[in-house]
Amino acid sequence: MNEDLFVGIIQTSLDFESAWSNGSKSDWKDAVKISFPEELRAKKEIRHYLASIHGFDNKPDIILLPELSVPLGLAGNLIKAAESLESIIIAGLDYKAYVENSNRMVTNEAIIIVPKRRRGVLFSKKTLVRRIGKTYAAPGEIDRLNSLNIEFECNPVIWIFSDKDFGSFGVAICYDFMDLDRLALYRGKIQTLFVLAYNKDTTTFDYLAESIARI
Repeated sequence: MNEDLFVGIIQTSLDFESAWSNGSKSDWKDAVKISFPEELRAKKEIRHYLASIHGFDNKPDIILLPELSVPLGLAGNLIKAAESLESIIIAGLDYKAYVENSNRMVTNEAIIIVPKRRRGVLFSKKTLVRRIGKTYAAPGEIDRLNSLNIEFECNPVIWIFSDKDFGSFGVAICYDFMDLDRLALYRGKIQTLFVLAYNKDTTTFDYLAESIARI
């Protein structure tokens, strides 16, 4: 594996109170997707920051964006950015809302983009794109969705990404970091775990990260 791993972090200014409505609109999906003004602002920020990374002397090997920070319509732009920067992008997408058997449903997903060329070396014929889902919603997240009569779709699939240069890594979305069964499965199999979170409780995550790193 490479001795160094360069990680870029894009922190948007997305604010919960502004980005998601209180559900008073006629379409329930408006309550669980980024509002139009905040979506425009998020797209502008993300494009600006990705363009800024082009000017770095050391391009990041991996670029992270937090949980729920990327509007769904921007996924295509992220793929182009990953290919242009030759960097892996791991980004948290906005809620995907849909109806199944007359039930209101949402999923919380992250997109992992592995470009075909990295550090000037061609690794594959095409860029790899995978979406992984969140297994456990946070208590506050569940309370809000329940108040809107919306069900959270749990995705229990656990991915391990293996790379000869960067080692093996996993990706967890926010509250899944608290899942001890998941962490037990990762034990001894990965070098890095990336956690995408939209969470104010950074202290708990810091303590948990230190504890888990030891095992």
